[in-house]
Amino acid sequence: MEPPLVRPTMRTTIQTLSIALLVLASCLAVAARTDWLGGIQVYAVKTGSMEPTLPVGSLLLVRTPAANRPLGTGDILTFAEPGSPQVMVTHRITGSDGSGNFRTKGDANPAEDPWLVNRADIRGVLLAHYDHLGTVVTALNSRAGIFWLVLVPVLALAFLDIHTIVETSAELHASRRQRTPDAR
Repeated sequence: MEPPLVRPTMRTTIQTLSIALLVLASCLAVAARTDWLGGIQVYAVKTGSMEPTLPVGSLLLVRTPAANRPLGTGDILTFAEPGSPQVMVTHRITGSDGSGNFRTKGDANPAEDPWLVNRADIRGVLLAHYDHLGTVVTALNSRAGIFWLVLVPVLALAFLDIHTIVETSAELHASRRQRTPDAR
């Protein structure tokens, strides 16, 4: 005889989804702020300079190049914009000046970038990209995204725990009434 099929309850579903969202939020937070992925960094494409190769909203996975790895024409790099180290740019190498600096250009741009990129400013070489996922990651890293990924699951789990306590208390109270004889 086969065991009966166990259907997940609404409680189990909410708990599972809440925990999954908390784990996802934790992984995204750690991956975005550390070298947790073994030299792989995550970026989102915010402009159309690399279209159609990298559409706006794409998620990029880039890996820090080994010091001895040659870089050449056609490689797609993510680098700190010269003069604005907090701004990341992802463009294709179009050439080199022979002394370790690279000329770059966005595929959709009519001309090369007005700067040379030094190897020290390179954050990574493109490994993979996923259309539209960058938009999702950017949204999840916003205040509203953190609210949905952290606060809502925590509140759902707290509500379920409170509901369980109230339900158990009511059941205990009812069972005591049934066992206590009416003293009229």
